[in-house]
Amino acid sequence: MLKKSIRIQQGLSLIELMVAMVVGLLIIAAAGTSYVVSSRSSRDTINAARLNMELRGAMGIMVDEIRRAGATSNIATAGVNNPFTNQAAGARTDLTATGTCLEFTYDSNGNGAVDGDEYLGFRIGNNGAIQMRTAGITNDCGSDTNENWSTLTDPNTVTVQSVGVLPYFSTTFQCLNTVNNISQNVSCNNFNFTGIPTGSVGDMLETRTVTINLGGQLVQDPAMRMQLTQQVQVRNHRVVVGTAP
Repeated sequence: MLKKSIRIQQGLSLIELMVAMVVGLLIIAAAGTSYVVSSRSSRDTINAARLNMELRGAMGIMVDEIRRAGATSNIATAGVNNPFTNQAAGARTDLTATGTCLEFTYDSNGNGAVDGDEYLGFRIGNNGAIQMRTAGITNDCGSDTNENWSTLTDPNTVTVQSVGVLPYFSTTFQCLNTVNNISQNVSCNNFNFTGIPTGSVGDMLETRTVTINLGGQLVQDPAMRMQLTQQVQVRNHRVVVGTAP
């Protein structure tokens, strides 16, 4: 007679079951941590790109516009007669910076006259946005009720801030005496004529450089910050009649 062998099947022991559960939990925890890290990294990347787009986009517009300051295509109004580089009180059109505001003019339509829509500029608004002026009457950084300011950055997305104690906008000058090639790092209005012989004072050529300092943070993620600093060389030099006092 044949005998059947009987196999007794045994399940997992309690210890084996607990070990399996711990290993499974560790795998789940590792997968969850990886997902959280990946999600956070993706969010930071998107936020950084958004902040970068807002600030660099505004910076690009400002640089292009500032380089045109004082430009005129009308030969009759170029040089010392250029109305777009006038520094006279009450009729000022020249480049001027007040820390939070920068204003200038250029001949956008080529008629040689300063029109109302050629008073341009940039400022930092009370809402923390960069604003661009597209119309005005005088350079007064906002007190003119006829001025038209449009927003370049979204205050609901980015808050524009200063970089330390640096102003948002500042201007440096260099004045060159075209006869004797003496230059000074001042506006031509402040040129020191001491030591220059009488009769050797020619027209003065003034170069302007604007420094822009921008900081910004995301409204929904204040820890995401960015700083930009750029110097802009104004292409159109200011010509001043060099008359010694």
